[in-house]
Amino acid sequence: MATRNVEAILDAAEELLRQEGHATISAVAAQAGVSRVTVYAHFPTWEALLEAAVERAVLRTVAALEAASPAEGLAAEALERVLAAGWIDPDDALRILTTSVRDLFTGTSPADRKRSGSRQPG
Repeated sequence: MATRNVEAILDAAEELLRQEGHATISAVAAQAGVSRVTVYAHFPTWEALLEAAVERAVLRTVAALEAASPAEGLAAEALERVLAAGWIDPDDALRILTTSVRDLFTGTSPADRKRSGSRQPG
């Protein structure tokens, strides 16, 4: 049950962040179908929850990249294998990459984008 709750909480956080660009513990709990107490039992702070969600996303990405066998063939072919496996939506990949690179060079954070009302790369 605990593992199922953790997965539901992480799924909810990921979905809310993808859809809204932000989330609260209350919103995550509601989306996951658990109480706030349950969320806090597994993740004592929002930062702990966010860190766990990022770690899971990184592990999934690494697994997808490893499954694509990037050392075999051309890089474009490896990317096509990752996309074909359904791990990365091409539109999301482009948006995420564009936003990440822009943020890296401009020092913009997700909170800055939220305050300005923009979630799309500009």
